[in-house]
Amino acid sequence: MHKAGFHAIILSACLLTSSLARAQPVQTVQSLGPYHLTPLSLRRGVTQVPDFTPDGETGTVFLAYRDNGNAHGYYAYMFSVDGNLVGIYEKPGLGGPLNDLIYASPFEGENVYSVVELVRGQIGGRKGIFLIKSVRDIPIGATMVDSVPVMITIYALQTHILDQIGVGSTDDAFVPFATLRSTACYVNAFVGLNGTLKIGNKTPSYPDLTKDEAQAEPCWQH
Repeated sequence: MHKAGFHAIILSACLLTSSLARAQPVQTVQSLGPYHLTPLSLRRGVTQVPDFTPDGETGTVFLAYRDNGNAHGYYAYMFSVDGNLVGIYEKPGLGGPLNDLIYASPFEGENVYSVVELVRGQIGGRKGIFLIKSVRDIPIGATMVDSVPVMITIYALQTHILDQIGVGSTDDAFVPFATLRSTACYVNAFVGLNGTLKIGNKTPSYPDLTKDEAQAEPCWQH
């Protein structure tokens, strides 16, 4: 396949992801209330996370890179507690699609398309482990290298779900409860995440990111 055709397929998939993100209600950072979040260090392979659940159970994170032979590989994350998979809901509530994995696409160079961060802390009245995904919201007509806003989805870990609904879910799951859209534009999804939610210029995902690099850029125009 020609490189141009491959890029078109990648961009089409990205536009679909962005349109799904836009379908969620968008909130402001201020509407979250006071928050403090600390990114957790995850390595490729298996990472044990103490006090993963509210009742103190240890969580297991499996992280692997799916190599594609070029710049279009991606990271896959899977979570479990006591050997049982922790699902990831696509929509708020427990009625939407439930996934086993969540993905992050570094794309190439500084043009990071999407990132995933596992953090510990507090958002408003919620405390514990949160999952955050930041995706560049690329409109039709723009390319993967253009500076655009990011869509940020924040997931809270919900436990003992089967006690509530009986069947059809994993017992523990990450459930989205907030979606943010940056007012500034970025070519890097992590820089956009940090510029919007302020989780720190250096995280386990991008340990070499400097303050000067963590800046917005002029937005793409039609």
